[in-house]
Amino acid sequence: MSKKKIIIICLILAVIIAVFFMRTGSNENVTNNLGVSESDGNLGKEFISALMGVENVSLDIGLFKSPIFQSFIPSGAYVDPNPQKGRPDPFADATQIKVDTNLDNLNSPRDVSFGGQDLIDSVFIRVSSITKNTSVISIAGIPQDQVVSLILITKDGSIVPVDLDYKNNEYSGVATSLKSLTTYIARIQSPDIYSGLQAEFTTK
Repeated sequence: MSKKKIIIICLILAVIIAVFFMRTGSNENVTNNLGVSESDGNLGKEFISALMGVENVSLDIGLFKSPIFQSFIPSGAYVDPNPQKGRPDPFADATQIKVDTNLDNLNSPRDVSFGGQDLIDSVFIRVSSITKNTSVISIAGIPQDQVVSLILITKDGSIVPVDLDYKNNEYSGVATSLKSLTTYIARIQSPDIYSGLQAEFTTK
């Protein structure tokens, strides 16, 4: 193939490519050197214009001068800026006693430990959900079908009986009508083998 033919073919291809780019380029949005089309530029201008218009917004404070607003009287109510969230922990103020119920020698002192290791066949007296006037008393470790009674005793000798029901593998009841900031002793009355076991707590 001669050099003339090669040059002619190259010129024809160059003309075809130039015509193709001229036709496709006229149908597309004109873009600047940053790759932003004219439509995108117009959208940005509208957004900036709307944003600048916010500076011209003025608030009407005539409400604060109205007789109705000025007639309001502060109630004096206190609003806690950090209110308590969620339910209170029922075991936050729990008092627990673990008692070894070794029956070999009933006259020997009973082994009582606070928060110690678990003891086999032990009785637990638990006081929880303590408020100003109520508390929840539960006793675990006593078999079901036993007649279990418990009383609350204050330091001045006042006695508050507590009705117990067996559920969830323990005897439990709610003590009501308690006095605020008063120390109570929860003491088992029966069965006789556990009588005298007690736990102490103070109401809020």
